[in-house]
Amino acid sequence: MRQKVTLSLTHRCNMGCRYCYAGNKDVKSDMTQETLAQGLEFAWAVSEESRELELGFFGGEPLLRRDLMDEAFAWVRRRQEQDPRALAFILTTNGTLLDEEMLQWIRRHRIHLCISLDGPPEIQDVSRPLRGGGVSSRLVVANLKRAMEMGVGFEVNAVYGPHVLPALPRVTAYLHELGVGAFHLTPDIRADWEGTPPKAFAASFAGVAREYIRAFENGREVGVDVIDFKIKLFMKKGHGEEDRCGMGRNEWAVAPSGTVYPCERLIGEDDASHLQLGNVADGTGVLKRVPRADSPGAKIVVLGMPQSVPRRSLKKAKATVEKAGALAAPSCQECSLADFCMHWCGCSNYHQTGRSNLPSRMICASETAAILASQMVLRHFEKRPNAVFEKHFASLLQPVDCQSTPT
Repeated sequence: MRQKVTLSLTHRCNMGCRYCYAGNKDVKSDMTQETLAQGLEFAWAVSEESRELELGFFGGEPLLRRDLMDEAFAWVRRRQEQDPRALAFILTTNGTLLDEEMLQWIRRHRIHLCISLDGPPEIQDVSRPLRGGGVSSRLVVANLKRAMEMGVGFEVNAVYGPHVLPALPRVTAYLHELGVGAFHLTPDIRADWEGTPPKAFAASFAGVAREYIRAFENGREVGVDVIDFKIKLFMKKGHGEEDRCGMGRNEWAVAPSGTVYPCERLIGEDDASHLQLGNVADGTGVLKRVPRADSPGAKIVVLGMPQSVPRRSLKKAKATVEKAGALAAPSCQECSLADFCMHWCGCSNYHQTGRSNLPSRMICASETAAILASQMVLRHFEKRPNAVFEKHFASLLQPVDCQSTPT
């Protein structure tokens, strides 16, 4: 199974989003060159068995440290000559720094680009203002259009909270109108969803499905994750092992300090010792294997007992990782939709309930709504076959492309 290692290059950012997983932007330092090299050594070590590696760059805003990314590409080129991997590079960015020269650099290195844009200006500029105030939508949209003109492929990530949930059909229509070919609708997992009724998710996702259908009927291929992923699961008759949360098993995140977490969305202020699995400065020789809690025959790779993390805290972190995917909610285990539901997302569960194996009511409501909306799409195209839709899903079933070395 491919290993995913995300390097969080900096806590710093030029935006002041109302939600943020990256911690305090003023007091935390950037990743050093030494830590970068240690993080890459770690990535090579955990991918030794699979020989496949997805290397992500995260922040803060990682393009503020493009120099570190260049260092990483040079390191990878050297290592590939002796110990090759099948590689994919992922960059998550707020989109404000994507001038022509930056986009040429991204294309040259064949980086998979994910740009954050929450929707039309009245949503984006409230949720994602520039640092110190000021609107961001005009700049990000201009850069998206530049990427399209230059033929640089990208996906968009649109985060929504309770106040934006009813507007998701409008967000979908807006991104379609911009010409965005693929995007993710991602809930703010740190928001307070307690007062949001399940019917609000059902109504909103049904609206997203109608916008999705309208695009294909107009001859335009689009990708919306809450629809595409579910229909893909219907074709596969449920989640496979490769679809489930890989936190601490085949998914890792390295904070700017070098501390290793099970997922980049758990780094935060980089001070939660009960989520820390060690530090890359301790070397890769402390790797060892333990059984997964939900599958005795499977294995999970975790760091050993480095001195940089207290033994009690490391034990808690291991427990968090091992429980991910082993459901604690009997209602989920008995649910007829369980095979098509993302109840196993460890970091979402942790942020909502404090337990990586216990989904929240929000997860249940949103996943149920996504499944029903996707069934609505399938029923529509069963009655009205669409060649563009059929071609779209044939392409989704193809494996993700990897490259051997950065250029």
